[in-house]
Order: sequence, then C-alpha cells, then structure tokens
Amino acid sequence: MEIVKAKDSHIEDIVRLNNQIHVDTPLFQGSSSHWVKEQVTKGNYFVMQEKDGIYGALCLLERDGQFHLETIAIDKKRQGKGLGKKFMDFAKTKAKDDGFVSLYVDTYCEYNVDHFYEGCGFRKIPTFARFRGKPYHRFTADLSC
Repeated sequence: MEIVKAKDSHIEDIVRLNNQIHVDTPLFQGSSSHWVKEQVTKGNYFVMQEKDGIYGALCLLERDGQFHLETIAIDKKRQGKGLGKKFMDFAKTKAKDDGFVSLYVDTYCEYNVDHFYEGCGFRKIPTFARFRGKPYHRFTADLSC
C-alpha cells in the first residue's frame, strides 16, 4: 500500500470512491469530476493504491489560512482495516510538513463518526453549528507536538 499524489488518470476512481459517501447537500463537490480534476491539478488529492488499483482518496486543502481535510473515502470492501487511520496519519504529517500547527475536519453529526476522528487524535471543538440546516461538528488535530 502506498499513498501518492493523485494524477488525472485517478479522477474516475476518486469520483467512484467519493460517490460511496452519502452527502445530502447540493454543495458536496466530491462527486463532481470537474471539481475533483481541479483539486487534482492543484495537488490537493492523494490516493491509496496497490497493484490492483485505487482504494482510497483524500483531499487536503488550505482555506482561510487553515489546513482542512476536505474529503476522505475508502473503498467499502476495505473499510474497517485501519486504512482511514493511515490516511489521517498521512494528512497530519502533510499538514505539519507544510507548516501548519493544526488540521481541521468538518463532519455532519448524522454520520456518527466522532469516534473515528477522536481515535485518530482529533478533538471535537465545542461548538454546535449548522450548514444548510444540518448540524455538523468540527474537529481539530494539534500538530505542534
């Protein structure tokens, strides 16, 4: 298994992986080939691969001076095997290498993934926010250690 910067040839696989995520908002762009291509071109997407193909995709980008995990998707057949944690470790290292002291991720409450992010060293920021009427949590990982 290796994590590499995504290339144009990975766009279809990334969109396929992102389509596994049910995001009930019209603003989710991860299923848009155009948006994914734009992020691949900017160097914001990374993929997990082996000889048999691409089975994970991760988008990291800077917004308002902060480093954000925008999307993460693991092939459903490979979930529950620690690959998401490996992606989180990669994301934290990348953020730190790029000079950031923290990494942020937002997730809708309905996805019930707090335990995943907390298990990866993130802490929930004690706020309650809504986006398009849907409550979400923001998590942060301190990278200064």
